[in-house]
Amino acid sequence: MFTHLQTLPSTALFAGLAVAARDFGLSQGETAWISTAISLSSGSFLLLGGRLADLYGRKLILIISFLISAVWSIVAGFSHNRYLFLVARGFQGLAAAGAIPAGLGILGSNYGPGKRKNKVFAAFSAANPVGAAFGLVIGGVLTSYVTWRWMMWIFGIFQVIVTITSVFMIPKDVKNPGPPERIDLLGAFFATAGLILFCFALTYLCLRVE
Repeated sequence: MFTHLQTLPSTALFAGLAVAARDFGLSQGETAWISTAISLSSGSFLLLGGRLADLYGRKLILIISFLISAVWSIVAGFSHNRYLFLVARGFQGLAAAGAIPAGLGILGSNYGPGKRKNKVFAAFSAANPVGAAFGLVIGGVLTSYVTWRWMMWIFGIFQVIVTITSVFMIPKDVKNPGPPERIDLLGAFFATAGLILFCFALTYLCLRVE
């Protein structure tokens, strides 16, 4: 469930979007990139994240993704430069691209067909809107009474706790009995580059239409 709670920092900042944009001196068009930086990077690297999880272990990729999200969430909270902040948001999306397929793989390999597996995947799917809803509420409260930066700090601390817990709570991956696979570097490069261009084009088009 924690993999889909990656949506929390994305929606949390909606409430403080205008304040954050004012702090960084962003124009109206540039403000949209605060939100789209996450979706752009997560959508572009989702395929690569799933492949890395298959090759190097779903648990390892999940923990690394949580750690990346924690570090860059805290960096985003301390950022006073617009470019560093947008880069940090992009790395949050990159972490989601690794966590979501790894989390799905862990659930799929540890639960056999049946009602229990259906409930687990239902809970996994429900975490996405739940994270979005909690993000809006938390973001509104923190923006009103403290600062939008606390959204990033709180989420970063939460992710540190989740990362440490995951090391001990998530079961080890089941080893593939077949020969070790290798990543197709050229294919990965072109697939990821194509997704980046596609997602960027969609994002840019939406911003132009608005």
